[in-house]
Amino acid sequence: MSSHAPAEVRWIDDALPTLALLRSEKRIFDFVLCSAVLMHLPASALGGCFSALGAITAATGKVAISVRAPTPTDPKQIFHAHTASALKTAASSAGLTLIDHGESVDVLGRDVVKWRWMVFQNGEIA
Repeated sequence: MSSHAPAEVRWIDDALPTLALLRSEKRIFDFVLCSAVLMHLPASALGGCFSALGAITAATGKVAISVRAPTPTDPKQIFHAHTASALKTAASSAGLTLIDHGESVDVLGRDVVKWRWMVFQNGEIA
């Protein structure tokens, strides 16, 4: 038995590229994490994804993403390759400004998997 009060968590079943439920509720967040999601959507959906992420992010709020390139054994209908340039362009078109980025090895130790992460700020940087 936990000695902590139950967390007040509301699970929301929504999906990119539109985030229709969150947007209809006009929910706004200071920080949005989109980890290991965008690589499962085709390039044609990136613009809509970043528009939706920007729409739920507060002015000067942050959006952090992580993606990985598909490996040769990944199903091509499930994993899509997105270049850093394509991600940055789609985010910029949605009013998100890149403020940090990098690459890292896979924490599960898979040698063929490399992760790219990017952090964007909503709006112009002062």
